[in-house]
Amino acid sequence: MGIYDIIKLTAPLSQYAGPGHWNDMDMLVVGLEGKGGPSSDLGGKGCSYIEYQSQMSMWAMLASPLAMSHDILNTSAEARRILLNREIIAIDQDPMGVAVRQVLTQSGCDIYMRPLVNNRTAVAILNASDKETRVKLAFNALGLKARYAVRDVWAHRIVSAKAQGWSGKLRPHETIVLVLQ
Repeated sequence: MGIYDIIKLTAPLSQYAGPGHWNDMDMLVVGLEGKGGPSSDLGGKGCSYIEYQSQMSMWAMLASPLAMSHDILNTSAEARRILLNREIIAIDQDPMGVAVRQVLTQSGCDIYMRPLVNNRTAVAILNASDKETRVKLAFNALGLKARYAVRDVWAHRIVSAKAQGWSGKLRPHETIVLVLQ
């Protein structure tokens, strides 16, 4: 099964995840880089770094255990950047333990939402298509009514101090993860 297949299979099971019982989405292929490994038993050879970042994003949003499947002694700098992102790991390890749920499909992208501690919300926008996509997401479409500080966890920066939405381009297979507070 591919990464997107596993996301589509696991996301509807989010109600069964929580502290002490997690939905295991299987090993991360981040860092496999075409070299094979335990996750290549079924023919997987690795992905682009955009796809690796999407996998890490969605495994964290779904509160899955994060198990690597590559040679950690020979991890590229780009794979380390993805695997060691403290902000995405913090989403995965959030004490509330509420897994993401898909809330919307817009502009061909799947949009997922997850509550976090301290009255924050994580939002993932996944472009599973093979084409670049422009998204203009109003937070009220997610049931969120206020203005929010919006942090892009991959860019490690606040992209807006008081926003009612987010807009931008997503490359093919890219996932953007935002934390709203």
